[in-house]
Amino acid sequence: MKYLILYLYLFNINNVRIGKKDDIVIEGIKALFFDLDDTLICFGGVTHQAWELTCQQLTNEMEISIDALTLAHQINVINDAYWSNEENRPKGNVDFQLVRKGILRKAFDSLDMNNDLAIAFLLDHYAYYKEKAIYLYSDVHETLDYFHSHGYKLVLITNGDGTRQREKILRFDLEKHFDLILIEGEQGIGKPDRRVYQKALDFCDVLANQACMVGDNYLWEVKAPIEYGLKGIWVNHNGEILSQDDIQPTLMIQQISELISFIR
Repeated sequence: MKYLILYLYLFNINNVRIGKKDDIVIEGIKALFFDLDDTLICFGGVTHQAWELTCQQLTNEMEISIDALTLAHQINVINDAYWSNEENRPKGNVDFQLVRKGILRKAFDSLDMNNDLAIAFLLDHYAYYKEKAIYLYSDVHETLDYFHSHGYKLVLITNGDGTRQREKILRFDLEKHFDLILIEGEQGIGKPDRRVYQKALDFCDVLANQACMVGDNYLWEVKAPIEYGLKGIWVNHNGEILSQDDIQPTLMIQQISELISFIR
């Protein structure tokens, strides 16, 4: 089955324009809008690993009735379901400890576990392992340098808590690349709200069809921008397949350095 999925992806049955050397060129672009998490830095991609490490530390220090990997798996199942629900996703400045506590409580309940000390331990230690695991994709600085030096306006548009997102921007020395940074927790609006894209367009003084949104979230950074008249470039790390009825990305890539070959 996995080989069939790979075959369909490589041969592009949905007519999505996948980046190839002899493929398309996107012309007339004056501004590039980038997402942060899982586009420039690997953030959500290390969540499972971080929970596994935290649960392992828990079982090393505390006797519980279940093994570390089973507990981590259940936490990740509940966590993935929570964050993939667009309607319930918290907006703006988020109390992540409170969100995590609710996720842990659901995971423990689903395993018929009642252990407040274990939940407190996981809450105290998870942030350390998550912070330790996140990293900047290797091609980011080089790619952003290229586009800035070639006269493109660059805007960072990221959802989430203002303080937390600023910490990541500072840690990975990203601010220097961008003409404007729009953070949901600072602006009071975030993707996929049309107003945040319009704010970036107005700042750059460009028309919608002169801008590309680049990101990993199909709904926020492909579907919504295209509906608003922008180009939507999907950083599809996992080779997800869209249906024929879905709005198709302008371009699909797996790392942002591929943009250099297609943006003119």
